[in-house]
Amino acid sequence: LLLEREEERQTDKGWEREGVVGEVMASQSAPTPEKVREELSKCTAYSDGLSINLKDAAVFEEKENLSAAAAKYKRVLRESPGNVVGLLSYRAILLQDPSVAQQLEGKVVEEYVLDVLMATLCDQKVVAPSEKKAAKDWLETWSGSGSPTGMTRLARYLDAIDQDYKGAVKLLMTAAKAENRDALFMLGASYAFGDGVTQNYSEASAWYMRAAKHGHAAARNNLAVRYQMGEGMGKDPEAAYGLYLKAADQGYADAQHRVSLCFEEGGGCEQDMAKAVQYAQKAADQGLREAQLRIGVMYKKGEGLESNMNKAEKWIRLAARQGDPDAMYEMAVLYKNGEGVPADWENAVEWYRKSAVSGHIRAQNSLAVCYAIGNGVEVDNEKAMEWYKRASEQGHVKATYNLGCCYINGIGTAENPSEAVYHFRKAAEVGHPAAMFELGLCYKDGKGIKKDKKQAKHWITKAADNNCVEAISFIEDAGCSVM
Repeated sequence: LLLEREEERQTDKGWEREGVVGEVMASQSAPTPEKVREELSKCTAYSDGLSINLKDAAVFEEKENLSAAAAKYKRVLRESPGNVVGLLSYRAILLQDPSVAQQLEGKVVEEYVLDVLMATLCDQKVVAPSEKKAAKDWLETWSGSGSPTGMTRLARYLDAIDQDYKGAVKLLMTAAKAENRDALFMLGASYAFGDGVTQNYSEASAWYMRAAKHGHAAARNNLAVRYQMGEGMGKDPEAAYGLYLKAADQGYADAQHRVSLCFEEGGGCEQDMAKAVQYAQKAADQGLREAQLRIGVMYKKGEGLESNMNKAEKWIRLAARQGDPDAMYEMAVLYKNGEGVPADWENAVEWYRKSAVSGHIRAQNSLAVCYAIGNGVEVDNEKAMEWYKRASEQGHVKATYNLGCCYINGIGTAENPSEAVYHFRKAAEVGHPAAMFELGLCYKDGKGIKKDKKQAKHWITKAADNNCVEAISFIEDAGCSVM
C-alpha cells in the first residue's frame, strides 16, 4: 500500500533518476467523459451490470464528481466485494478526499476496511487469475483512452497486484503532466519508498507538495510527516502542523491523530489538551487504531479526559482487536490488574501472547515471566527461556538479566556460567543493578569468568550505589571488605 504511516525511515544515501522516469510516454490531451464511456463500452471484461456501474463511476471521475463516483464504486463493491477495480478506485478517492465518504455515510471507516482488503488482494495466492485478468483488461482500456485518471488506476494495479513499480511510474509520469492529483501523490509515495525509482525524500516531498496544492488529503498528511521529520526538507513543525490540520479537517483520520499529538505536545502550535482530545476522538471514531489506543490511555490515566476504566477498556479493546501490539499489551495489563475488567491471569496471558507474537518487547518479557512462575499458564521454563531470548534480542534489559539467571542456575536450559556472565554484563553495562551484583559475584567466585577481586568489588559496590538491596546486604554482612 502506498500510504505512508511509519515515522522511521532509512536514511537516504544519495540518488540518481532511473531511466524509466525519462522514458515518459508522449503527453495526450485529456479525453472527454463521453470518449471515456465510448472506449470503456468496448471492454467486455465484466458482466453487463457490473460494467455499467464501473463505466458510470469512471465518467463521474472524469467530471471530477467524486461523491457520485464513490457512490457507484460502493455499489460495485456491494455486488462484488473483491472487485479489484472497485477497491483500487474507491480507496483512491478516499485518499484524495475522505470528506466524500462523510457525505455518503458520515464516517470514513471504509478506508481502513479497504486497507485490509487491499492487503489481501496484494497476496498473489488470494487474487483469482480470472479476476486479475478482467481488472487489468478493463483498466488498460480506461488508460488507453488517454485518461489521466485511467492511467493512475492502472498504475495502482501494476503497483499493488503485479509489483511492476517501473511500469507504474511510467504511467504516473504521463498522468502527472495533466496535474492529476492522485498521480502526483503516488509519485511522491514511489520516491518515498523507492518503488520503481531510486529512493529520494526531496523528490518525494516535491511531488507531495504538488498534490497537496490540489487538495489531496493523503499528500498533505505525508508532506507534513516530511516537514516534521526533516526528510527531504528542513524541519518545520509549524508547516507540518498546518498541513496536518488541513488534512484533518478534510476528515483524514491519520492526520487527525497526528494533529492531536501536535496539540498535546505543542508541536508547531500552542498546547491545547482539549483540542488534542477532540481530534484524537475524531480519528478514533473513524477506526484508526492508534487513536483508539490513545483515547483509551487518556481515560485510563485521566489525562485530558476524566478517568474512567470502563471507557478505557472499551477503546483499548477496539484497538487491540485491530491487531495493535501496544493495545494488546495494555489489554493484558488490564486483565492482570483487574482494571475495567475482572482480574483474569488466563486472559492476561492470552493478550500478552498476541502482543508478543507481534514483536512487542515488553509483552515478550511479561509472557516469559508468566511461564517462569506459572501465572495463567503451567510453569514451562523452556518457553520462558524462548521469550526471554526474543525480548533480549530486541534490547529488553530485564529479559537479558533474566536470561543470565536462567543460565547461571540451569533453569530451562543447561547450566552455562559463561553465557550467564555474558548476559549479566550486557545488562549491567546499561545500568541494571541486580545484573551488576550478579556479575560481581561471578568475578568473586570465578563462575564463567576468571576470578578478579578488583572487578568483583567494582560491580558489587556499583550495584549497592544503585540501590540493589542484595548488594547492600552483602556488603553489610561482609563488613569492611566486599570479599
